[in-house]
Amino acid sequence: MLEAPQVDQVVSNNFSIEPAISPLDWLRTHATPLNLGGVLRAPENAYGFASLAQRFGLEAQSDGTWLKIRQPRWQISWCPSSDWSSSWADLFEACFGHRMEEAQWRWKYGTSPVAGVGVHDSKGHLLAFYGAMARRVLCKGQPVLMAQVGDVMVAPSERGLLTKQGPFMLAAATFIEQMMGQGRPYLHAFGFPNPRAMQVAQRLGLYEAIDEVIELSWRVSPQKIPLTYLVRPLRHTDDQAVQRCWSEMAASLPSSVLGIRDWVQVRQRYLEHPSIQYHALLLGLRYWPRPIGVLILRDHGDAGLEWMDLIAAKEHLPLLLTVALNHAKKLGRERLFAWVTQSHLPLFEHHD
Repeated sequence: MLEAPQVDQVVSNNFSIEPAISPLDWLRTHATPLNLGGVLRAPENAYGFASLAQRFGLEAQSDGTWLKIRQPRWQISWCPSSDWSSSWADLFEACFGHRMEEAQWRWKYGTSPVAGVGVHDSKGHLLAFYGAMARRVLCKGQPVLMAQVGDVMVAPSERGLLTKQGPFMLAAATFIEQMMGQGRPYLHAFGFPNPRAMQVAQRLGLYEAIDEVIELSWRVSPQKIPLTYLVRPLRHTDDQAVQRCWSEMAASLPSSVLGIRDWVQVRQRYLEHPSIQYHALLLGLRYWPRPIGVLILRDHGDAGLEWMDLIAAKEHLPLLLTVALNHAKKLGRERLFAWVTQSHLPLFEHHD
């Protein structure tokens, strides 16, 4: 049996956001206050310096120096994962219609190298943000760290400037160039943009679609679970059971790109969520201490029960579906639904 990969420490050792090392922080310190006509010499080993320097109004000279030729309209900076601010929350509320409080921020970004890149105006007001959460991933059997892009925001007053010099492009391009690739904190990034956001990103040359997320739905009806199986709530003492289920899942899907679903992930993502109470269930054998699978469900009331996640070998999917439908029936819901990538739809083709 494949052992669960030990990837708690999958991070790059070549990245720091200290001003002496990060090109972005170095430029904020040295290029921002520089007067027009001033000259700078780039620090050694400054990754991606040329692209960043142009965003700070600098132009490369034949002698290797950089000349300040303009004062940029916007300023770019890191948003540290520990630095929740009311200005960020204000921008989030203006963009999404509700407010994210500090506890949610820390749950979401607390384990990431940085929360993202922010773009400010000359008065320091946050106008755009490109964020990402660190996600440990098993990529065809190899553990890597990926960025799950989220909370991409542009102030309503600036949304008409979706150009290569606009605040969205400045934030997104800076994050991608500085944080992604070989030797950087994240090998790849993924996200779930709406169609309009995807069109903008494609037009600006930032990223492309590689898969599609679709919704599956089942009408709830009573299901019979064989007496040899037992379903109970997942407990905080079930760490070894989760580890075993994750190991079996990874072994059964060796060619997939899988978000790692070990105990660390389950506890942080679901059991310790600051505002959502998930229904976490453990399926096992009734007369033998062997876990079969873990289900994570979220109740949406009359809209139905959402099948958020699963941790099990793929051959146990029909049984897990039965458990999920039974739980929906107990809650009085008429519908069970889930999101799945098009590439993994064949796993569900024989489950109505």
